[in-house]
Amino acid sequence: MLKADYVLIALGTIEELARHKVWLKDGENLILYSEDLEADGVVEYSTEENIWVAVINWDNIRYSILI
Repeated sequence: MLKADYVLIALGTIEELARHKVWLKDGENLILYSEDLEADGVVEYSTEENIWVAVINWDNIRYSILI
């Protein structure tokens, strides 16, 4: 069973990483974001699932509200 918080295989994620020329590495720190929040995460390669994932620091979620 996958133990990560965020799977890094969505098409939008892959396109965004490629646009910024980001190559994933185990232990690399990333800022993950959606429309209304940001979170710090650490990249890991799941050998069990054969995919890149991020483990999120849930104690440091940042919410953003556009006014």
